Amino acid sequence: MNYELIPHDAGGSLPSDHATAAFTIAVAIGWFLYRRWGITLLVTATVVGAARIWVGVHYPGDILAGLGIALASVLVIEAVTRLVHPLNGSSASCTP
Repeated sequence: MNYELIPHDAGGSLPSDHATAAFTIAVAIGWFLYRRWGITLLVTATVVGAARIWVGVHYPGDILAGLGIALASVLVIEAVTRLVHPLNGSSASCTP
């Protein structure tokens, strides 16, 4: 007998939407606004990802894919910002 902690559909788990959103918010805030808050939110996003694995709705690769998408998204935004504002000379990040 297979017990599901949370009932869910069998397919479509890559990437984890919850982990992708949590990691994207954490990385963006850490990169562009406040590094300390970014670290705190990154820990929280990791807990969200671990919880998704623990309840059995995702595999670790699904969570890592969400992290990869988050990192790629923030790096694309950083690159576009540098292209749009080439005279700035510094990163768009404002981390104290």
